[in-house]
Amino acid sequence: MKAGNNICVCIANKDADKCRQSLLRHNFAELRADLCNLSLHETENLITVNPNIIFTFRHTKHTEKQALQQTVAAIKKGVKFIDVDINSSETFFEKIITTLKKTSADNRSKLIISWHSNTTPSIKELEEIVCNCRKAGADIVKIVPTAANLEEASRVLQLYGREKSAAKRSSLIAFAGGEIGSFSRIACIGLGAPFTYCYSDKPIARGQLSIRQMTKELYGSGSLIYKVPNISESLLFSNFTTAANSTKNEAVSIEIPCSKSIAQRALVAAAIANGESILRNFESCADIKSAIEFVRKTGGKVKVLHNKSSMPEETLLRINSCGINKWTKFSSVNIGESALLTRLLIPLSAYAISYGHSPLNKLKISINGSGSILSRDFKATIQALKNAGINVRATKKGQKQGLPITITTAKFNNKISLSGKDSSQFISGLLITLPLLDNDTILSVKDAVSIPFLKLTAKVLEAFGIKVPYRHTNRKIVFSIKGGQTYRAADIVLESDWSSASNFAVAGAIASYLANKKQCKKRLCINNLTKQSLQADKRITEVLKLADVKINHRMNKLLIQASTLKAFCFDATDSPDLFPILTTLAVYCNGESRIAGVHRLINKESNRAIAILQEFGKMGYCIHIEGDTLVIRGHNGISITTTKEKDSRKIICCSSHNDHRMAMAIIICALFRNNVNATNTQIHLDNIACIAKSFPNFINLFRFK
Repeated sequence: MKAGNNICVCIANKDADKCRQSLLRHNFAELRADLCNLSLHETENLITVNPNIIFTFRHTKHTEKQALQQTVAAIKKGVKFIDVDINSSETFFEKIITTLKKTSADNRSKLIISWHSNTTPSIKELEEIVCNCRKAGADIVKIVPTAANLEEASRVLQLYGREKSAAKRSSLIAFAGGEIGSFSRIACIGLGAPFTYCYSDKPIARGQLSIRQMTKELYGSGSLIYKVPNISESLLFSNFTTAANSTKNEAVSIEIPCSKSIAQRALVAAAIANGESILRNFESCADIKSAIEFVRKTGGKVKVLHNKSSMPEETLLRINSCGINKWTKFSSVNIGESALLTRLLIPLSAYAISYGHSPLNKLKISINGSGSILSRDFKATIQALKNAGINVRATKKGQKQGLPITITTAKFNNKISLSGKDSSQFISGLLITLPLLDNDTILSVKDAVSIPFLKLTAKVLEAFGIKVPYRHTNRKIVFSIKGGQTYRAADIVLESDWSSASNFAVAGAIASYLANKKQCKKRLCINNLTKQSLQADKRITEVLKLADVKINHRMNKLLIQASTLKAFCFDATDSPDLFPILTTLAVYCNGESRIAGVHRLINKESNRAIAILQEFGKMGYCIHIEGDTLVIRGHNGISITTTKEKDSRKIICCSSHNDHRMAMAIIICALFRNNVNATNTQIHLDNIACIAKSFPNFINLFRFK
């Protein structure tokens, strides 16, 4: 399929010659006659310019006569499609149907009956509207309500999952209007729509994408493209999907890198301490490198060491620091793309400027970054830290407040009461900083999210001699922090990363499920995963158990095996990073899975809620939002666009949205897709370099041939 055959370009020039030029330039176009203000003669001439034209005249009571005249003329000239609003008068419809019947079958225009609204009704009402359009004689039904929020936009896409046949899905164009609905204009193609709409020169509706944007989304940009291999090409998993050659319950093993979340906290603590700290089980990634650069900025020395006497050989990180009171002067920090590091350093920088005998006294510090973090909104963080007594200013970007962020001074309050509903990371920054003060502090956090990460911060600080005791009740946590504490250099082992492990845990579950279908018993073993870890994403084991996956976790070895994959319900409010990979798990389960905590997805490396709906929609998976819950209809990985005639798309181009967790989840979903869909569809991914943010060795662990 050539690029553009399923992309209809809307033409709305008021000059007939410009309309002609646009119609000649594009494979497939909609001529919006009502916006072009064409005469009957101009309409008749333009219809012959391009064989693939949709003729549309949105009319009012006053322009109905003109609309009818031109639409009839377009039919007689053999236009490929006409678009008629379902709310047109009975007289209008009768004349159109009569004209169509008089046309020979070979030349008859196809009738698109469309429905538009400024509001989005319930899914039941939407289904009734589709039914009414079909009863009125539609060859293709077009449904476009304006969405007020993401839930409404995703509701429109539900229509595809509720159609019982591929024929009906392929005769339905359903997406949401408005800015929030832009993603649905893309996802509808993956769910079965015969084509979607975009603009050539300027948008004629809110949320409409340009031809360049739409082509990139559906066909790729031509650069930085990664073709996801089939699982048969992975030496790690290929024997899971071949015919049974052994009855032995065999296990393959992998190692996961250290937790970047723990490593970053430990590096900041080591920079504050006076002396030599050692971080064991070290493996670098982009976010950890940013933390290392910060330590060096303060005057600390950081070196990677290799303990060859250990079995297996261990990599260590050695940090030598003179302590926070002797930090080298600096006025700026680059945190790369790490939101965690940003939020840890704002309170700490304010302390270094304002308290004690630090050489940074009376300076100001600017925090900046690169890549996706430059579009992140830190408004909630900035306001919360101002409430805590920090003078901090962010750069205004429209409605957002983001990097660069400037910190000047601080006068921390003795009692700090904050809301933690948006993030826990800035609270971790306060926990690192407040023990350095002369006075004691009561830090009270209500509506706290990601509470496990706060407890993790407390545990890391304890290793460096700092105590931040707390009382935890439901979503409220209160820290009683003694002032005048001193950081001591530490020698600690960095836990392996449960966030990274979650990707392979899900891959192992899917692979062993497929192996079981071939009467072959296989297990995946992930080594060095701390069973008593406080990492939030350790809860992946809970989800897998809910999905009926057998989990055996002992001696820090996690064994995973599945004979079935059942739908599950899980609250990911405290573990939002699990959302992308849990979506992959859910589409391979049988039944409707529900994941709560969607509000935590908005301000990540991407808007992950939109990214999930768009990219998994491209691959043909039905997903929508209900309130704060992501709802996924799983059919053991089978796409709704896969029929007995097979999915006609040879290539599906997905985007990582420059988000490491989205990229990994899409790759794992795509690895097994052809095994369950009996197709040869290739999944292309626009950018996998972003994976280096947390898991640079991710692709290598699959050991692709």
